[in-house]
Amino acid sequence: MHIVVCGEPRPISAASALSQRSLEDRLKDPEFPSRLKNYLKILEHEETGYKNFWDECLAADRAYYEVVEKCLKSKNFGGDDGARAFDRLLLARHAWFVRRFRDQGVRVHQHATGSDVFVWLIDGVKAVFLFAYPETNALAFYTSDPALLRVLNTIFQARLARSKDFPVGVPDRRCPQCGSSSCIDVKRCVR
Repeated sequence: MHIVVCGEPRPISAASALSQRSLEDRLKDPEFPSRLKNYLKILEHEETGYKNFWDECLAADRAYYEVVEKCLKSKNFGGDDGARAFDRLLLARHAWFVRRFRDQGVRVHQHATGSDVFVWLIDGVKAVFLFAYPETNALAFYTSDPALLRVLNTIFQARLARSKDFPVGVPDRRCPQCGSSSCIDVKRCVR
């Protein structure tokens, strides 16, 4: 089994209507605060190894993750610190999932370019695919049409061929463009 992550990991998938919105705007969404509360409750009672991974993150760079610890303890992700902490928490969770997939034998790759098309191929006979669209949840489709399966498989194989192994471990907190740790909390490189 192969997974190809297209582009840099994001705190919230491009397939979500909330992906391009600030945490402040997300918190205004009627459903988001309760979802966040439930998510934090799940993390608090997590028993699948994430707590150990989180300890690794803290050991690797306590100063960077300190704001996350503060927000987790207070269960408050409001303000600038909360937005920064929320993104860091979700990116750490993403890295943990990559490790978990790898531990189960899944080959995880990274393609340099992002994508607004998500594809899941099931044994070459079925596929689920979706199109991300700004400010709305993605539209998902299921198919077993052989012609469409060939097209989706061609797209996937092309991305896979131009991908590299996804790094495993604590998330890299440096800017992918300039290498600085000061850019990581903004949408684009500040240099």
